[in-house]
Amino acid sequence: MSGNGVRPTGARAYSDGTGTFHPPERRLESGGSIRGERRLRVDACVIGSGAGGAVVAKELAEGGMRVAVLEEGEWWETDAFTARPREMSTRLYRDAGQLTTVGNPPIVLPLGRGVGGTTVVNSGTCFRTPGAVLERWRRELGLEGMDEAALEPFFRRVERILNVAQVPPKLAGRNAEVVRRGVERLGWSGDFLYRNVRGCVGSGVCAFGCPTGAKQHVGIAYMPRAW
Repeated sequence: MSGNGVRPTGARAYSDGTGTFHPPERRLESGGSIRGERRLRVDACVIGSGAGGAVVAKELAEGGMRVAVLEEGEWWETDAFTARPREMSTRLYRDAGQLTTVGNPPIVLPLGRGVGGTTVVNSGTCFRTPGAVLERWRRELGLEGMDEAALEPFFRRVERILNVAQVPPKLAGRNAEVVRRGVERLGWSGDFLYRNVRGCVGSGVCAFGCPTGAKQHVGIAYMPRAW
């Protein structure tokens, strides 16, 4: 078991020494390098490697199925993240981050492109589905067996794989501490967020690819389990 909770299948992934596992090149193939017709025999083909696709691929592969994952973006190594927003926006986001919904008003809908999908460019904030929401789903949608107690082991499993932990006060910074004191004086409830990181130093460029490899997006925390 690696530092980020990944159990490589058949030693197909390799460690970079930081606790993160990466796929061997033979398991990755760029679409641009394929010439002519290519046929693969697999049990399942997963479209997309984001928060949904990566988890599905991992579960199917660990269940013994041969899985192929198709992803429109690239596999990004940590040293490719330059921390320069203008440069990384065009590389990591679909339509350079300008995709919008149709409505009044329209809403900007940033979608990540790459192994790991939008988890590569989100802030890493992770929280459990609130009990009130689960109860509403049960009441309005008829989803039984999904209360907090039933989902507890699944939440814990995901949190272990992603290394979810509360942001320490030192990393949150003085401004966050001021806000927390204000919340306490008002009698409100609140605390620092929980995030899926390992060794975060507060670079502040989560939205443009973590330059230190601290963010445990599903591309590095889940996808190696499907290889």
